[in-house]
Amino acid sequence: MRTSRFQHHAERPKFGRIPSRPLMATPRVPEAPQPKVPQERGLLERRYALAKRYQEQGLAVFDAEQTLVHSNAHYAEIYGLDPLAVQPGMALRDILELRISAGVYGANGSAAYRREWLRNVTQRRIRIQDLNDGRSIMIVQQPTQNGCWLATHEDITSRLHEEAAVTYMATRDPLTGLVNRPALLANLSSALENLRGTEHACVMMIDLDHFKSVNDTYGHDVGDEVLKIAAARIRGHVRDTDTVARLGGDEFVVVQAPIPDISIIPKRTTRLLDALHEPALTIAGPVATGATIGIALPSRHHPAPQPPAARNESAHLAQLSGQGRDATHHDHALSGTDSAISPEAALKHADQALYEAKRAGRGTFRVAHRPGSAQSASDTFTPHPPRERRPERRPASKENS
Repeated sequence: MRTSRFQHHAERPKFGRIPSRPLMATPRVPEAPQPKVPQERGLLERRYALAKRYQEQGLAVFDAEQTLVHSNAHYAEIYGLDPLAVQPGMALRDILELRISAGVYGANGSAAYRREWLRNVTQRRIRIQDLNDGRSIMIVQQPTQNGCWLATHEDITSRLHEEAAVTYMATRDPLTGLVNRPALLANLSSALENLRGTEHACVMMIDLDHFKSVNDTYGHDVGDEVLKIAAARIRGHVRDTDTVARLGGDEFVVVQAPIPDISIIPKRTTRLLDALHEPALTIAGPVATGATIGIALPSRHHPAPQPPAARNESAHLAQLSGQGRDATHHDHALSGTDSAISPEAALKHADQALYEAKRAGRGTFRVAHRPGSAQSASDTFTPHPPRERRPERRPASKENS
């Protein structure tokens, strides 16, 4: 009897049929326990950082009677004391006497040091104590709930030095060490704001003559040397309180303030020009140099009309400079109201005077007129005739050797 194809198909084993013999179960490997992240990790880290910081600081707790309750070793060591010499139960006054006996006290003297420490010790305050040995200690005092007060002492001398170094580098020209443009504008603004009455500020714009040819002839290393020598000469012919800046290239600016009597300007400028005309001694030998100067004399004072004899200030200045030539001058150079004076305006007028001096001949200086004056843009003072440049010594070429 033939079976139908449908019956044959039905009797065939189906794919994926579960076998009669059961399979062995695969043993389950337990997962490695995951470390539990504490929710307080941030708090613990902050506490650890705080504890570490207190280890680097001097820590002391005093009661309301200014008696030491607790202190760490650094509290004594920071002032040069033996930690065993500072024990609980000592009065604050006795601890101060130990420091003074060890030669450590405030920069203003031991008496002022005592007064400063014994005044308002229980009040919260942060202060920096300058010591007589040149160090700076930051002291933080804070009262507690039980009537005591806590003080931390930290030597921040190195930190202040680092901050001062960063500030110095941010305000200085890296080549010459003079102040840069941002610092110049800040110092000039302060100088103009502090002018009183008929006082003036003297703003000199100085340009080295033919400096490009020095670079072309001797190279930039010698050119940099000439710039350093010029900066030192300018710095040596002004007061310690004056500002000397390098704007870049061979341009320098001097700010002198206050100037009660502007009649001294020609003599000062003449001496400066004489110094800058001296040859610069470099690694390549003497290098001829020179300079031209433009001057602005800003003030806050609007002068009242004066007789012609008093107004002829330019002739007086010319006589002081040794020329005695006939000239006219405005009442006051670049004067104006408080709001009209700006560092940018003073520098602009000094630059205009420098441009006029270059047109007239190098090796001279000019003083800018007040804006709106009927006179020419500036008055010229020539303390000495423009000097002829010394012939430059050029390196010998291979063809001539």
